[in-house]
Amino acid sequence: MAVSSPQIQDLEYLYASNANVSNFVSMKLSGQENYHLWKTQMLCLMDTHDMCGLVDDAFDRPKALSIKIMKQYDSLLKGWIFGSVSNGVLGTVVDLGSAKAVWDKLRSSYDRIISAEHVQQETSSQQGEHVQPKTSSQQEEIETERKHTISEDIESGGEDTMAEEVEYKLWHATVNGSWRRVKEILKKDKGLVKKEFSFQGCTVLHLAVSIGHKDLVEKLLLFIKDDEVKDILEQTNEDGSTALHIAVSVGNEHAMKLLVQKHKDLLTMKDDNDQDPLIKAFNNMQFDIFAYLFKAASENKKVEELSIAKAKKTETGASLIVNTITAKQYSTAYDLIEAFPEFVVENDQVLMAIARTFPSHELNYWERAIDPPVPRINHIKKKKEAFGHARKVLGSTCDQIDNLIHTRHLFYEHTILEAAIYNAGAVFSMILRRSRESHKSKNKDGYDSFQLAVIYRSEKIYDYLSIMGEEKNCYRTIKDSFENNMLHLAARLAPSHVLKRRTGAALQLQRELQWFEELKKFMHPSAITKQNMYGETPPEVFTREHENLVKEGETWMKTTAESCSITAALITTIVFAAAITVPGGNNQETGIPMFRKDIAFTIFAISDALSLFTSTSSLMVFLSILTTRFAEKDFLVSLPRRLIIGLCTLLLSITAMMVAFGATLYLLFSREKQWMVGPICGFSCLPILFFVTLQLPLIVDLYRSTYVPIFQKVGYIFR
Repeated sequence: MAVSSPQIQDLEYLYASNANVSNFVSMKLSGQENYHLWKTQMLCLMDTHDMCGLVDDAFDRPKALSIKIMKQYDSLLKGWIFGSVSNGVLGTVVDLGSAKAVWDKLRSSYDRIISAEHVQQETSSQQGEHVQPKTSSQQEEIETERKHTISEDIESGGEDTMAEEVEYKLWHATVNGSWRRVKEILKKDKGLVKKEFSFQGCTVLHLAVSIGHKDLVEKLLLFIKDDEVKDILEQTNEDGSTALHIAVSVGNEHAMKLLVQKHKDLLTMKDDNDQDPLIKAFNNMQFDIFAYLFKAASENKKVEELSIAKAKKTETGASLIVNTITAKQYSTAYDLIEAFPEFVVENDQVLMAIARTFPSHELNYWERAIDPPVPRINHIKKKKEAFGHARKVLGSTCDQIDNLIHTRHLFYEHTILEAAIYNAGAVFSMILRRSRESHKSKNKDGYDSFQLAVIYRSEKIYDYLSIMGEEKNCYRTIKDSFENNMLHLAARLAPSHVLKRRTGAALQLQRELQWFEELKKFMHPSAITKQNMYGETPPEVFTREHENLVKEGETWMKTTAESCSITAALITTIVFAAAITVPGGNNQETGIPMFRKDIAFTIFAISDALSLFTSTSSLMVFLSILTTRFAEKDFLVSLPRRLIIGLCTLLLSITAMMVAFGATLYLLFSREKQWMVGPICGFSCLPILFFVTLQLPLIVDLYRSTYVPIFQKVGYIFR
């Protein structure tokens, strides 16, 4: 639908209202000395948004169909002008009603030619002279005289105006990233490299770093003389920020590295908020920069001068490490712990953060398939490196905690519960080795680590129950405050974030059933009929808790089966028709196919028959899914197995159908046009490729969830 004109005008006004005036007007009008430069910048801004006509009738006004929008433009322009003049100038125009009135007032007050003419007119009026309106030729003469006068002023002593124009050119060239123009200006006046622009006290280096012009920053640093590097790089803006502070804040990693290499003392300089670049990087979530700066500080023996070093024996240091671990920057966290080991024993938050975010070292199906022959794939490499760094962080943290002989158990008793909730098997193993009784600690609800493992479906933690010796027998009869045994806990619906580990309601229900069946094997047979405080047995709890999930799983299964059965039926129809009307036709006398002796015809016959058989089988399997009872136990093995068979046979039927189709095209056309073989093969592979790409992950998930056991009876020992 086309956008109406009023809507376009609203968008144009919205665009203008979001303009950053400081990008165009770099100074505040203070008087005649900078009026010309201020006016030039304001006209550039107004011209960008077609607003010059609001103050000068020689230009077109903004296109507006309503008076309301025109008033909005006028108010916007007046606001721009008010924001770009000094307080003294503002007092003379603040009460004027329109942007044109404000503009004319400023022009008459500060434009040298207009001001002189205005004084002359007033003098003539006082003397009783009649002032004749000027003709167009006279107006041109006045304008020429005005320009000539300004030129004379500049040549004869308008150094301030000239300097402001040069500064503006330098600012404009820096914003545009033009090193050629910047170099030309700086060669004429090398002192400008230290000159602060009127906005925020930024130098040309600050501006180049903040905008992100890599080449400009690099060439600018080479341009600066060695004896001036220290002073220029340590120069700060109004916020007390050096160029390194700015580079860190905006994430300009290239400029940050150049600045650190050029002047190492920048690492310890602080801004007005008492933040050095390292803390600035952390507060701005620039973790890669944080890691680089900390490494640079360590290599240059400046760690003790950092703000972090002054956080000793406070929660600030521990909080810093916690946030680093939470961001999964384990390598940086390890360096911090090695430099400040006292941070990790301030409280148990560091160890708790490790338990919550500890990465899994396990590779999925595809990663295991390609890992040995292709060891350098970045994703797999990073996954292994993350686990290795996290393990080092865990070991280093526990080493520091073990030095606290009398209070170390306080660190472990809460963390092991957290590890049970987040399925952090490595953390659980490490704590269990260092504090054998820690698994007996309980949370506020009275659950210990193994009970939490069942509630949160943490199979890595549950596996350790098999190596607990005689202690595991107590879990066969243990109950909570509501008389729920372990089987009751397994019958409860898992938390939503745990369910989302599986794709689709059917697989989620299957995983719930697997946990319930596993606990049935572990518990005493009598536990199945035990009632809790509410008079419910574990099977009754399971049915009640999973009622909605069963319905969702049924809907998902039916939808999938219906879609696939339609596809299978279409394939069956197509290949059956192709079998009757063979390519090339039949001999009218004998009824034998004309191409029966061609190898391509044999391929067609075999693939067509295979496609017919597999598509029919697939159709039957999907129909069996649609007609099943959808009982809870059907989701454990029966339904997933049928879906696997149906999808695999459907994939095979599609593949065979495309082979048959390709063989047919070859028989009909490729004998005379051999070049068609390539395109036929290529296009025939497209449907197969699409199906494999879209459906194979589901088949793999179904197979792994159904046939790959999730429980390992041999406990994982952390080394």
